[in-house]
Amino acid sequence: MAGFRFLLLILALMPHVRAWAEGQLTLVNVGRGVDFGAYSLKANDFRYAPGTTHDDLDTLRLCESIDNSRLIVFGLGKEKVFAETSAFVFGTPAVVRSLDAFFARGGLLYFEPSSWSVYNSWSKKARDFFAARGVPVPDGANYKDVDSAKPERTTTGTATADAWGRLFAQPRTPEPLHAIRHFAGKVADAYVPCVVDAAGRKLLMGHALGAGRIVFSLVFSVHRSATSAFWDNVVEAQYGQAAVQKQASRTRYLETARQMGRMGLHIREIPLGTPCFTDMPPPVGGEELAHIDLLLARGDRELAEIVFFNCTEENYLFRLEGDRQNPVHTAFRFLDVKPRRTEFGRVQNEIVTPPDASGTICVPSGETKALLLAAEARDLAPGRHTWGFTLVPVNFEAPPRTITVTAEVLDLEMTGDWPAIYLFGPYEMSWSLGQVAAYQDFLADAYHVNYISTAGDIWKKVIVKDAAGHLTLSARDEDYLLDEARLQRLGRRWIYGYGLMAAVEARFRALGETMDWQDADKVALVDRALARRAAVLRARGIDFSQAYDPVRDEPHTGDIANFIRAAELVRRHGMKVAVDIATWCTLEDIRRLAPHVDMWEPWEHRLVQRDTAAEELAIYRSTGKPIRPYLCSMSGNTDPYLDYHRFRGIKAFLLGGDGFCTWAANSWRGNDYRAKDNQLAGVKGQFPGAFYVHHGDAGPVATLRLEMLREGVEDLYWLRRAVREGKAAELRSTAALKALVQAQDPARTKAWRNALLRALATEKVQSKQRK
Repeated sequence: MAGFRFLLLILALMPHVRAWAEGQLTLVNVGRGVDFGAYSLKANDFRYAPGTTHDDLDTLRLCESIDNSRLIVFGLGKEKVFAETSAFVFGTPAVVRSLDAFFARGGLLYFEPSSWSVYNSWSKKARDFFAARGVPVPDGANYKDVDSAKPERTTTGTATADAWGRLFAQPRTPEPLHAIRHFAGKVADAYVPCVVDAAGRKLLMGHALGAGRIVFSLVFSVHRSATSAFWDNVVEAQYGQAAVQKQASRTRYLETARQMGRMGLHIREIPLGTPCFTDMPPPVGGEELAHIDLLLARGDRELAEIVFFNCTEENYLFRLEGDRQNPVHTAFRFLDVKPRRTEFGRVQNEIVTPPDASGTICVPSGETKALLLAAEARDLAPGRHTWGFTLVPVNFEAPPRTITVTAEVLDLEMTGDWPAIYLFGPYEMSWSLGQVAAYQDFLADAYHVNYISTAGDIWKKVIVKDAAGHLTLSARDEDYLLDEARLQRLGRRWIYGYGLMAAVEARFRALGETMDWQDADKVALVDRALARRAAVLRARGIDFSQAYDPVRDEPHTGDIANFIRAAELVRRHGMKVAVDIATWCTLEDIRRLAPHVDMWEPWEHRLVQRDTAAEELAIYRSTGKPIRPYLCSMSGNTDPYLDYHRFRGIKAFLLGGDGFCTWAANSWRGNDYRAKDNQLAGVKGQFPGAFYVHHGDAGPVATLRLEMLREGVEDLYWLRRAVREGKAAELRSTAALKALVQAQDPARTKAWRNALLRALATEKVQSKQRK
């Protein structure tokens, strides 16, 4: 959404459901040395100086980083900075909530080595945080020299043999672990030894907190070099092997294949929603792909993901030849999935396009390559349909491979009441300039995005100054129109960008004026403009009764009075009001807004992890207004296809939503194909990789994230339809859907979807027979 929206992760559906989209690493006042940016993670580096004041955005950035992390490295720094920073981090309610969720899903909080004086500088808020969770914190009394007579004497430690110690020593043997001090005393006795020296003294110790861990370290040697086997072990334990495969090379890929005994070319089908990197290792076991099964409703689009593992020294080129003699061949088409280096350093199969005019795809040596088979059942009768295609070698000699496809079409059609879907955009930015209509149609026609941002801003033309310099309104009807007529003609609904307040205030500033929403004369001018717009729209037969104006994007408490006044202007002239409830909105803000809004767009995290979630949801439901939770796009992290994209529909359903919103269709802050151009983390107002659609010179280009989002829309459609028709009760139960989200299993998700469609179709057939 607007400047503040780069919130990346949904932590959980309910407190016990683990988060999945954890592609970030949180660093707080960490000393120089280790190059955490070398990992395939987004390393968010927070540095606070003495006297730092923390506004909402600072708090929001830290929360979203913790929400996306499985590791926090905390530098203790100087006494004053540590006291202030520990008070902010462990005493700010929003951050505390994120920390509790972090520990609940197995996060590791690691405190760097520091001095005796710093250990005595804990803020009271930080002490209270840990005390309330049963964790004592070490202070100066627990900080001992290895040799009091020679305080700088070094000792060498080794990791203990238990699970805690293995966290820091496996699978790689780390460099010698040196320290000049150790932990001792009553508080230290409450901790598990993780690294000890020959005398058994604790150089690094840990304490459990929920499913997570807290670690204090006096091992200085692992913080003095850019690379470290110690940190490789920690990162791999928390994030998996992919995080430490730092841009794996073709040579490494082929060597891995040799070690696995998997040389040659291997072709497999993987469940849709499985992240597919170009360095994803070849499969162990299994049969070569020979057959694909698909289940579809009429009007549905279903994808099968075909993956090539090229464990050879050759670049292979294949031509895709479908059985064009088969009368059902028009129901099938291929989509090439091209690689892109993400902002996190991984090269991922991500860009979805039709094959080129030759119908060929290239499978490079030492890489994993993805291809999609898309099936659409618009013109297929119910029943089983068999088709096939052949992979014809182009630049090498080998037998062609023929793969058969069975598409079972159910007596079930996708029609009727679609969920309300909005992607905050598309925006008319540099690469999409002049193509906004193409983007709107692309998203609406193929991806079920039925709420569209209007292109442009009437206020730049409507509010003007006359010859005497007085504010007045344009007399031209055309100035009060955007693209409403086109959107209505195509069956779209629309939303007026980021709302009345921002647009009007920007126009006043451009004219050298200040907009005051409590100034009767200025409000009257805006009121007349809204009345004129409504009259012009009505005169052209445009029905704007389902159009929404967000009024103010993510309002703060101080905005509420002005928001209410502006909202009532909008509603007075026949248009509806939407409101985005951001992380900082209070329950009292929501209660004040309730009589003045027509649609709730709450930040989804508020409704799944906060202790006030039930109370907040009850407020929304009591108004009877639609609920459409929103989240922001993953800022380039394309891994969590299920949790963040596919499961949008299921999570909205569980919250009682009639749709959902997510940001953004195309929010580029540079060339969206280049990871470097998007590597702007830490810069306020910049959102690396925050888009669902790539630009193309001839129009928009899809991503796998967008395909997964489409699947999520369809999930919500089928679930809502099952409720209306009283079917598939077990498959749509809260328990079943929570379990599905928690499992994060692409194959299980496909099986659930197929079972849901069969239940809808079968129960329909049974009801016909009863008649």
